[in-house]
Amino acid sequence: LRKSELLKEVGQIYELRLMQPPMAFMAFGRAMAVMPDDEGVLDTLERLASELEGWEELIALMDEQVGQLSDYGVVRRVVLRMGR
Repeated sequence: LRKSELLKEVGQIYELRLMQPPMAFMAFGRAMAVMPDDEGVLDTLERLASELEGWEELIALMDEQVGQLSDYGVVRRVVLRMGR
């Protein structure tokens, strides 16, 4: 849990203080790898993907997570988001 929180904080610093959305996207992507069921991280990644026109990168991140998840409920939520 601590690693995920640190990665989210790094992402916020990149986005809000350093004005580097691509680096923020990468940090939040790493946070998603640690905590794939964190809705806040998924929301932020969707927003950044929209801003950066990085939908393919977001789908690739989500697809990678689906393959590693064992909780069906989390898999379902991620797959539904991929379909948006």
